[in-house]
Amino acid sequence: MKYQIGLNKEIAFIYSNALEKASKLGINLKEIYDDVIVRKEYGNKINYEQILSADSSSSMNGFTGIVKELDSIKMIMQLSNSKSLDELCEIDKEIVQQSLTLISLNFEHISKWINLEQGSK
Repeated sequence: MKYQIGLNKEIAFIYSNALEKASKLGINLKEIYDDVIVRKEYGNKINYEQILSADSSSSMNGFTGIVKELDSIKMIMQLSNSKSLDELCEIDKEIVQQSLTLISLNFEHISKWINLEQGSK
């Protein structure tokens, strides 16, 4: 399994961007992470405080996915002229919920790759 390592600074920048976007949208990424269930075959769930120990291109894909889903949520809110998630119509709320589910899956992916990275060191 080949993946690039040494990307921790880039990952920290991407996640900082994600935290800023999420805050503007009224989304708490830590709460989403706390609810994530990591499948047994992916190893133990990494503590939230440890997710920025990620260092590989595979982990970076998960962080990038989180940013893209936040961008999708922002676009939905802009198109519907909503100031909060609660103001969205039902179909838009369903779409946002799907994006939040994908954010959860990206967090699971990140936890998996951190486990793999730590096992390979």
